[in-house]
Amino acid sequence: MVQPLKNISSRLHIRWSVACVMIALLTLIVMPLHAQPLPRISGRAESFTQPVRRGVDLSPLKQRRAGESPAPSAVSIPFHVQEKRAVETSTVPSPGTPHKIGSGRDVPQLGSATDTAAHLQWQKTPQAGLITAISITSPPAVGIRLGILVRRLPAEATLRFYAQVAEAAYEISASEVLESIKRNLDAGDGSDAALTYWSPLIEGEEATIEIELPPGISPEMVEIAIPRVSHFFISPLSAQGGNAIKSVGACEIDATCYPDWGSEGNATAKMSFVDGGSSYVCTGTLLNDTASSGTPYFLSANHCISKQIVAENMITYWFYQSASCNSVTPNPGYKTLTGGATLLYASSLTDTSFMKLNSTPPTGAKYAGWDPSAPVLATAVTGVHHPAGDLQKISFGSIQSFADCTSPDPLNFTCSPSTRTSAEYLNITYTSGIVEGGSSGSGLFKTSGSSHYLIGQLYGGSANCDNQGGTNYYGRFDVAYNAALDRWLDADSTFSLSISKTGNGSGTVISAPSGINCGTTCSALFAAGTSVTLTATPAAGSTFTGWSGACSGTGTSCSLEITAANSVTGVTATFSSAAISLGVALDNTSLVWTTGGDAPFFAQTTTFYFGGSAAQTGRIRDDQSTYLSTSVTGPGTLSFYWKVSSERNFDFFTTYLDGVLKYRWSGSTSWYKSELTIPVGTHTVKWEYVKDSLLSSGQDAGWVDNVVFTPAAAYLLTASKTGNGTITSSPAGISCGADCTESYNPGTLVTLTATPDSGWNFIGWGGACSSTGSCQVMMGQANSVTATFDAVGDVNGDGAITLADAILSLQVISGNTPAQAINKAADVNGDGKIGMAEVLYILQKAAGAR
Repeated sequence: MVQPLKNISSRLHIRWSVACVMIALLTLIVMPLHAQPLPRISGRAESFTQPVRRGVDLSPLKQRRAGESPAPSAVSIPFHVQEKRAVETSTVPSPGTPHKIGSGRDVPQLGSATDTAAHLQWQKTPQAGLITAISITSPPAVGIRLGILVRRLPAEATLRFYAQVAEAAYEISASEVLESIKRNLDAGDGSDAALTYWSPLIEGEEATIEIELPPGISPEMVEIAIPRVSHFFISPLSAQGGNAIKSVGACEIDATCYPDWGSEGNATAKMSFVDGGSSYVCTGTLLNDTASSGTPYFLSANHCISKQIVAENMITYWFYQSASCNSVTPNPGYKTLTGGATLLYASSLTDTSFMKLNSTPPTGAKYAGWDPSAPVLATAVTGVHHPAGDLQKISFGSIQSFADCTSPDPLNFTCSPSTRTSAEYLNITYTSGIVEGGSSGSGLFKTSGSSHYLIGQLYGGSANCDNQGGTNYYGRFDVAYNAALDRWLDADSTFSLSISKTGNGSGTVISAPSGINCGTTCSALFAAGTSVTLTATPAAGSTFTGWSGACSGTGTSCSLEITAANSVTGVTATFSSAAISLGVALDNTSLVWTTGGDAPFFAQTTTFYFGGSAAQTGRIRDDQSTYLSTSVTGPGTLSFYWKVSSERNFDFFTTYLDGVLKYRWSGSTSWYKSELTIPVGTHTVKWEYVKDSLLSSGQDAGWVDNVVFTPAAAYLLTASKTGNGTITSSPAGISCGADCTESYNPGTLVTLTATPDSGWNFIGWGGACSSTGSCQVMMGQANSVTATFDAVGDVNGDGAITLADAILSLQVISGNTPAQAINKAADVNGDGKIGMAEVLYILQKAAGAR
């Protein structure tokens, strides 16, 4: 969140008053050129290289699947008139304004969700899901970013961004898009700009968005519009966008030629971002903290990024340097990092924008050191930057004076001399190399021994290639540090936070950042100003009922800023005893539930979607896992609700069907519904939460709730008969003649048995069966069967016993008629042959009939 300016001013005035008193006592109004620095509030931070971590450099670019991309609905924006492009490309940014490389353009065909829905032509995927695509062309762009206004989007969806001619696509999960929008909303912005997700940059004048839905997700859950695109007339990757990279000359100095500054070069990134549809480039620096925690703090200029909605769409380019000294060929190992940043502090007072990257920097990135002591005049300084978005350059000079600067509007930039104790800016004169538009926000470093320390970030000035001796004003890092940045960067000022537990139940409380696991460790030291989130997890058979002390409320998580007052008060978590089965928590007691792993799932009542309870993942540690499973007999559909709060892209909550991965989620989400299609037979469904070997984030847990199995539609089986007898079924349902129709679930194997009445024989089946024994029918559709019974002695099968039957039997005995041609009902005594006993029986029955 951006710190209110009135609070910043208050803190600054207090510090400045103290500093002025000290200076008055020392009778120093302006320090001599060789005076020693003022006492520092805390020690400086050294540069730091984070250990290599698996998965960090996984690119969101995926190879497109041949033949699986749908034919897109095509939308074209009118040609961007040459006169307007010429004005934009030739405009030199005013001091204190970012370097513009693209303009916003409306897409009237996709201005509303209704307009866009008309262009979403959904098609079936081989996986039985749905997919659609829209292609947008904005000639003659060298690159495009699409602004996706999200009204509704299922977390299970996958978005892909690519050019139709490209072989790879940026693949982004909808859950990442929703997390991005949530950060905007959490910053207090409820406008459509906060609901807009800006796509990665697609090179060229055409960009396609593809949306894929898994089976069971309705297209009605997708409500988006694409009312605006950012049309790039200069590519942030000049070497790929058709814009020549500048050759190195007297005006600019190639940073690659100075290996002693390689660490600072690898801490410096080129930034590209969208503000109001227009795109810009600036420069920023990755900073270490005193604990070398690896938290990706990123410093740039307030006039570049001062709002969360802009920080959120920022793209950074790392190692964008020349391949060799004075070469115009880019280093082939440069990296692109998407995912944006969370804005922690922004102030126009020192032109400071302080962020935390949402994604881990690429392997090889350096965390720059810094020094919070007040700078000294004539100190030698070095700037590392990306002028006009070019390959990384370096500039050398010294501090000439202190200044106060104002910029009431983009066309006015005014700086006036000031004193070391009250100035917010440093005036730098470079003796070799300069800075240009695009260098804004870049770091200014001083040298101490063999180490380099950041002391400011670029605001603007009058220097250029034709006026290399002009002014260059940098916001003072020490002033911003004392005003706010120390709460994130300095771990030296610490307070103890203690947790106590009460109530008749049990559970654990953990903290993020880590330190408390109570459990066993119920107190820990945190730096002053640190935002700590406590998460209470009840043990099996218990529920969490609320916080007291420095926290309040009944939610499982509470956040507080570490202060001396919190250290004294502490936090109390209350757990109550409660006996809830997993079946009750999952709203399904008909299924048998199994849980295990390093810590089992458990029922709890603090986080749920339905019914007042849900199952939560067991409290596991790094490199551990926990699972929940059940067996389901299909066919049918198993639906469930889930949510997760985990370290994004590293700790995953997954769902498997018979060991095959169906869903995988990470990050922080709301409740979402997912479905599994259960085939015929018995199948195993498993939910699993797996942690990697480092770090935790959020509540470090996943939840499952409201599990419902819906069998597939049943089919009718109809049985009929001729003659006297009964038909019964297994499974039960049919008993002819009481009830000769029954419905069965698909995949059910039904066995039918025919039993003749006394004096009757079973002849055989017709319809779906053709046997003369039992009949088996697999239900995959509606079926019918017929059982035939004949009266004993009815040789010709006409339904009556007459002299004709006796004559026919005599023909069989005499050999004039084959026995196998005669109805088996002629075998009266059941000895397997037709003899005189049969003839006499038939004559008696015939005489009785008459």
